[in-house]
Amino acid sequence: MPGLIALSWNLENFSTKKLSMATTVAKTVKRVIEGHDDPSALVVGQFLEIIGTEAEAGSIAAGLQREFAAEGLGNARFRSDPLGGVRNEHVVTFSIGLDIEAEDVDFHAHISDEIRDDDENAEKKLGLHLDSKKISKRQKIPSRKARDAGLSPLVARKEHYRTIDKTSSWFRKGKLFKVRPLDKSGRELRIASFHSPGPAISKNKRILNATIRSSRAKRADFIIGDLNYRGSIGEGGYVDIPLAGGGGTTLRKTSSSTFGSHRWDRVLVDEALTNKPKQTVVTAAEELPGGGRVSDHGAISTYFEDLWHAPASLVDSALTGSLPEAMPVHAETRAETSGALGSRPQAIDIEDLPPIGNRSVAGARDEAAIFDQSRPKLNIFEPFGRNGEEFAAPRNVFRPPETTMRGESQSLFARMDTGL
Repeated sequence: MPGLIALSWNLENFSTKKLSMATTVAKTVKRVIEGHDDPSALVVGQFLEIIGTEAEAGSIAAGLQREFAAEGLGNARFRSDPLGGVRNEHVVTFSIGLDIEAEDVDFHAHISDEIRDDDENAEKKLGLHLDSKKISKRQKIPSRKARDAGLSPLVARKEHYRTIDKTSSWFRKGKLFKVRPLDKSGRELRIASFHSPGPAISKNKRILNATIRSSRAKRADFIIGDLNYRGSIGEGGYVDIPLAGGGGTTLRKTSSSTFGSHRWDRVLVDEALTNKPKQTVVTAAEELPGGGRVSDHGAISTYFEDLWHAPASLVDSALTGSLPEAMPVHAETRAETSGALGSRPQAIDIEDLPPIGNRSVAGARDEAAIFDQSRPKLNIFEPFGRNGEEFAAPRNVFRPPETTMRGESQSLFARMDTGL
């Protein structure tokens, strides 16, 4: 079975205004693939921090696909998915030699639990503080926090003890990508992708807790993305895979090639699969022709060996019972499985592809009950639209230019996932 290259790259406020950089992005991805030294490897990657409307995210995906084709990666297929959050970001995903489906990770449900627990703890701390006979009134709350809140330093309030001051909808959603070779060989892999808030917020362990638990509830085999967490991670059944050679994943402020020391971008692998990742590296894009850089992040990537026959990541069977079968794959015209740098099939006419709307998702209910060992409870959330049906996708598709695209192309399906 072929290996798998998984990639994640925060493109730093990548809007349609930065589409001129798509050539550099494609060249960098090709260099990443070649660097893992397996021409037959299958590839899946996510571009984070895609800014704009749904249509603009589609234009960015289309522009990237054209540049991939120009670099000899014409068999890469692209899709765009909304992440929501305060800036309404998107994630653009590409795959080579793989079928790929996406659904929301129930991050909002888990961060809501953390926010609620944080509020309860703040209430308790406030009560203990006010009942204390040993603390002077002026010491009851830090004066700086009081000034920030416009309050007298002599008045202690619950908000001074909260560690999260955001609502769940403020956060971006996570996405679960279910991938499998086009020839259906091997098992389905489940990849959780996240773009967590900046380090000032994500330093709070509660954000990481929600990330880990929501991924575990979806039986993710590994987590990849920009987690913006400074400390070590080794919990929840996932193992933090270190970078080859050490170092960080973001560039120094004045450099286009020198990385700092912080690993904001991570790859967390299910503890049953820790023998599968063979190399994890971070790659910087070359300096732009006119100077400057594509992003302050490098592309983090991991090469996995023979994941397709590895044991699946499972939630406690007592909670989930028998696991449902994977969703039926949308019927489409496609070529045989091809490695990232292997032979490129002939282009297909994407206008002839059948629509993807109105298909049944019976049995596709969230297969993993959300289980919090610290606060045992059972919640079931629908990952799809109303009444458990996936909304029809808008046909914002594009035709790659035949003069440059000889590989297999795929319609851009900007799915409307409103279940959460």
